[in-house]
Amino acid sequence: MKTFLLSVGALIAFSASYAQDTITSHYMGGNATWTIDSQSPVDSGYLAGNNFYGDYSKMQLFDSDYGITSGGTISSVLLGVPVNFGSGSIGVSIIADATNLDLINQTVLGSVTISLSDIDTTSANFQLVGGSTSAFYNVAATFATPVSIPTDEKFWVMVTLPGESGIIALFANDFLSFPFAGSTDHTGEIWSDESFHFMPASWGPDILLSFAIFPVVNLGASGLNENSLISSNVYPNPATDRLNINVKEKISFVNVISLDGKIVATSNNSSVDVSALSSGIYIYEALTISGKKARGKFNKI
Repeated sequence: MKTFLLSVGALIAFSASYAQDTITSHYMGGNATWTIDSQSPVDSGYLAGNNFYGDYSKMQLFDSDYGITSGGTISSVLLGVPVNFGSGSIGVSIIADATNLDLINQTVLGSVTISLSDIDTTSANFQLVGGSTSAFYNVAATFATPVSIPTDEKFWVMVTLPGESGIIALFANDFLSFPFAGSTDHTGEIWSDESFHFMPASWGPDILLSFAIFPVVNLGASGLNENSLISSNVYPNPATDRLNINVKEKISFVNVISLDGKIVATSNNSSVDVSALSSGIYIYEALTISGKKARGKFNKI
């Protein structure tokens, strides 16, 4: 297991702009930049990017638990990349799911190469992914020909790091506040020896990460989990002390978001403490354990 001194970098909120048909149901809140050593992140690197271990890539699995409910195609992948300097390029590849994901055993279904010089990390370049209130991107990797989703409806997105010539870091969830339980079998990396490892097995059981990797897909008639929002209602509305969210499935976590896009309250169940919030209109976004979302507005008095 790797060892590290972990610190969180930026937890950033940006202005909103919307796209469609993009999978974000795996992505927890926070938009964190996790450095391995807070004293010298350039030298020691990033948990979700280049680091002194020489990691080759970072990977995220998409399946029926997180967004894929039918066959179809993948037209592009959106990435949140807040750290970028040096030269070289990154690769964005669609990989078929397999028992052994070591680099030599992978089946690459499609790939795109992006020069680091084309990645703009200024805050004005970040946009909010459609259907989400907390997932942001600044890189769009578009495939020359849309990639077919495998018949088992499972695929990995692999982001190949630039190596010694440059440094990037992906946004990841703030796992201290928004742990991603699916990290144990949906979030991974390839080491410098070309072997694959899941993030909690690699870094420790508390490192429950999901990466800011968002496939843009065209699915069959059943559509996306996240675009087929489950119905919900909240009470009391207006709320004073607590907001209760009623959905048909068990809730994994809830974000309360102000109208300027900032997460102002959270909960790991269906009841959220909103007593400290100022009066006004807020958005709630609840994620169920199956990856479905419920979303709406409420009034705080």
